[in-house]
Amino acid sequence: MEATGKRVVIGLGSNLGDCIETLEGALADIAAIEGVTPVAVSSIYKSEPAYYEEQAVFYKAIAIVDTTLEPLDMLHALQGIEQEFRRTRSFKNAPRTLDLDIIDIEGIESDDTELLLPHPLAFERGFVITPLLELEPDFLFANGIIASDCNPIVGLTTGIAKSRDDMTF
Repeated sequence: MEATGKRVVIGLGSNLGDCIETLEGALADIAAIEGVTPVAVSSIYKSEPAYYEEQAVFYKAIAIVDTTLEPLDMLHALQGIEQEFRRTRSFKNAPRTLDLDIIDIEGIESDDTELLLPHPLAFERGFVITPLLELEPDFLFANGIIASDCNPIVGLTTGIAKSRDDMTF
């Protein structure tokens, strides 16, 4: 019997290269992490860039997994996947081949500088809230905020690039 763990919400994003192919490849890599069990994936949404707006449209999705990994081990595994996809950090909010963020881990709040939980900007980002509500309309963050009560002001979604019905995870 597989060990049960914590539910983790992961944000995926890309705006360089073949973004949909990149996100699908990242999902396959996430699913292959030892100690991670895929639960659900949203549609891939197109979204406005957030914070640094002079760049291409982003493609964004939310994946939900169960994991037996410790939070920092999960973060490091996701950072390894970003490196596989040649993620560079030239400046804050720069264009990127792949961005993987831990948005929330069931029951865990953290003010660790390496991993703040829930993600402190999640509540204002349309590219987080919209796909999260697609998967779990009653989602409750670890800090007690209800996703449907959030009012995103940046990174608003502009349409669906690939329906979740056409996604595999």
